[in-house]
Amino acid sequence: MEADYPLDTEPATPEYVLAVLQYFDQFSVTFGEPLTFDTTVEEWDFSWELRPPVEHGRAINQYWSIQVPEEEWARLLDTRQPYTLRDVCNKIAEHARRPVIRPCRIAGVSCRPAGAFLTIRSLLASAGADVSRLTPSSSLNELSRSLYPKLDDIIKLAPTELPRIRFSQPLFNLITILAVISWSANIPLYFWGPTSLFVSNLLLTAVLYGVSQWIAKLPPRRIDIGDLKTFRDLSVLIAN
Repeated sequence: MEADYPLDTEPATPEYVLAVLQYFDQFSVTFGEPLTFDTTVEEWDFSWELRPPVEHGRAINQYWSIQVPEEEWARLLDTRQPYTLRDVCNKIAEHARRPVIRPCRIAGVSCRPAGAFLTIRSLLASAGADVSRLTPSSSLNELSRSLYPKLDDIIKLAPTELPRIRFSQPLFNLITILAVISWSANIPLYFWGPTSLFVSNLLLTAVLYGVSQWIAKLPPRRIDIGDLKTFRDLSVLIAN
């Protein structure tokens, strides 16, 4: 099988754009009401702690591969104005396209799961992964690092179907714990310890924090997509 299996696309709809936002909202936001078309930009900003309007608009353009002028985003994402997610989703849908699984024909029969598998395989190949031995029965964990840069593309294939994606990065967890311990130790050292030891520990805290932020940008050691185990599981789910 060839690794190149280009995606078909079609114009995005406001409902589809909202579904993508809702996917991230249900797993990433710990407060606020679920997102709907009636959610105001101010409420969205409160629950997601958004970037400033122009900066957030640039991020939206990059995520959706669109080119909405910055002044448009400055207007639509202004929390002082009565705009809602319906306005934002309508604007994105005017310019964006959504990926569509192209069914693969096997023995004259159209098969969507096979098309989904070939699409995922093609996405991984474009990320530099060796897919020469990848089969539907291959474990998702075998290519966790290659899946990471393509997760947004996979989410866009089926935002209403995909379960929660969990990342495992043990080294990040360890460094973060050490940074918290080091920071906590600064309190007694400030009041009762030698100044030199307090300064040294403060520097250690800063170094640990910097290392943790660097590690956070690296691909995780493991990616779990709900309870899915194989690429067949993922392909069948996306095809539905």
